[in-house]
Amino acid sequence: MVQLWVVVLGFVVVLLQSLLPPLQSPDEFAHLVRAYSLLSGDFVMKRPADQPYAGVTVDAGLIQYFRAYERSPYNQGNRVSADEAARAGEIRWQNTPHYGIAPGAAYYMPLIYLPQAIALGVALFSWALSMVQLRFTMVILT
Repeated sequence: MVQLWVVVLGFVVVLLQSLLPPLQSPDEFAHLVRAYSLLSGDFVMKRPADQPYAGVTVDAGLIQYFRAYERSPYNQGNRVSADEAARAGEIRWQNTPHYGIAPGAAYYMPLIYLPQAIALGVALFSWALSMVQLRFTMVILT
């Protein structure tokens, strides 16, 4: 009986994760930057003098992916169209460093970001994965 409950719960979680559009929460960008920081070994985030918030260097492709969704949070009326989602899904890792801010996420214990960091690592180190495949990896691993 317990195994059936776990399977049903797992199915519901995967279903909800796959139905909810990515990056709709206002702080989701910051939490993904924080998860990425585990990959680079930056357990303590720092705020450079020229930046408004603490953060870490991330792949420029991830920042580009964030920008594809940046108008969605904070405004319930903004919806991402299928075309916009398809264009965002074509964004690839660029292997170019870019500073990503993580306002408010630097306070959380890094260990809670481990599942997301693993998903980001799988997507990043397999290199061929697009951001759509990153989303699928996040759904499976988190």
